[in-house]
Amino acid sequence: MKTFMTVQSKSAIAGVAFVLASAIGGGAAVRLVPAEYSTIQAAVDVAASGDTIQVAPGVYTNQVVITNSNLTLSGPGA
Repeated sequence: MKTFMTVQSKSAIAGVAFVLASAIGGGAAVRLVPAEYSTIQAAVDVAASGDTIQVAPGVYTNQVVITNSNLTLSGPGA
């Protein structure tokens, strides 16, 4: 019984450590338009809080709706 409890405790600690590492180490993503996403809106739609959307030079005629208040949009020289 004691061995079972030790294994169970180590599994629980490993699970908590994995969740914390994922949350801390997840980091923000950089999403590239148009290299990865064909439109700015497509990149915005998949972006998570803290992400950066880098927009390459070009003419973008689509409207963009941003509902996430913690995104960074940047272009060349920004």
